[in-house]
Amino acid sequence: MKVKRHFHGLMNEILISRWEGRTLITLGREAFLWFGIGRSKEERARLEAFWKQEDRFESSIEVTLEDDRGETQTFTLYPLPHPSPLNQTWYARFPALLKQRLEQLEVRQGNLTL
Repeated sequence: MKVKRHFHGLMNEILISRWEGRTLITLGREAFLWFGIGRSKEERARLEAFWKQEDRFESSIEVTLEDDRGETQTFTLYPLPHPSPLNQTWYARFPALLKQRLEQLEVRQGNLTL
């Protein structure tokens, strides 16, 4: 957690000030719950409750980040399981879940700016 907290401010600044999109796919529980660092107890509980939902890999949730200058931005998180082979529960299902998410977000060649 020490490393996550150390870089949290920098990541918030990058996402708020530099990142052009407002839609994020998170890979795994830890990446998803990162968005609760430094937030209120209620906000962390809201994220935990969302993660416990059966349909979390088909649903989305909005979160608002704030950087060290007080700038805020709202993002929509679309969680997926971590694609590690060690994650036996979801590893075999990950390709289909990713495909479903990308279709849900209308991601395809020709409509992305890299």
